[in-house]
Amino acid sequence: VGAERFRGMRSGASNGTTELDDTATAAVSTSWEVDLFGRVRSAARAADAELKAVQADRDGVRLALVAEVIRNYLEFRLYQVQTELSTRNAQAQEETVRITRARFNEGFASRLDLERTLASLRTTRAQIPQSHELAESARYRLVLLTASTPEAVSELLPQSTPNPGDLPDSDAESVLLTPSDVIEHRPDVQAAQRRLIAAAEQRNVAAALRYPRITLAGLLGVEDDRVDDLLDSGTRTYSVSAGLLAPLIDFGRIRAAIDAADAIQEQAYLTYEQTARTALQETQTALVLYTQGKLRQRELAQAAESA
Repeated sequence: VGAERFRGMRSGASNGTTELDDTATAAVSTSWEVDLFGRVRSAARAADAELKAVQADRDGVRLALVAEVIRNYLEFRLYQVQTELSTRNAQAQEETVRITRARFNEGFASRLDLERTLASLRTTRAQIPQSHELAESARYRLVLLTASTPEAVSELLPQSTPNPGDLPDSDAESVLLTPSDVIEHRPDVQAAQRRLIAAAEQRNVAAALRYPRITLAGLLGVEDDRVDDLLDSGTRTYSVSAGLLAPLIDFGRIRAAIDAADAIQEQAYLTYEQTARTALQETQTALVLYTQGKLRQRELAQAAESA
């Protein structure tokens, strides 16, 4: 779409003088390429695949952020529980020290027994500030991850120390049954897959440059001496044209572009393969850690019950 107004000088026809001449034009032009060899379609598919790859990257960052928030929340709660348990253990050991001291004063306990209980008490007391420090570190990491303030995060976190059994748990049965589905839906794998598709389509675009390009163009316009009368009494003009552009002598430019596209496609394939292998390794490792952790949890629960 375009509009133009031109003012120039022209010589008078009868007296040889010059006068101003106004010319106003407005036109709409369009062109369309006949995509016989799929160059435009391949370019569109490549752009769509690249867009989906960027979206997968965004989902990966979002997933990593959620995972970090969950991990730091659990650490905060666990260190809270550890602080509470250490405090209660210290109180119990203080009573043990009192009884051992009384037995030592009466000659029923040795100096070694008293010093052993004192060492155990001091070790337990030393765990309290360490657990509190780790809990506060996790809380401030939550502040950073949520782009919030310590006050706002403190309002969201319950002030009471939770029971260990009240901490959130996960059900990994679906992951254990279908780990391949988990790998397929990982954002990093999806992003690498989409970029491989985009590289393949770009290779098709480069290959299509070897074939001629057919274009159709059209022009519809109006011209008049006065801008005010442009749409009412202006002269209508139109044109239709077709073009054929074929590569004749390119000195190897197209072949070089195809070779470069092949190299990019090979690189994208290797990246996809490495990403898939890494995802498989991480998933298998996580499943082993989860199953072994469940076994350890069951044994520790039985040990606690016996104790």
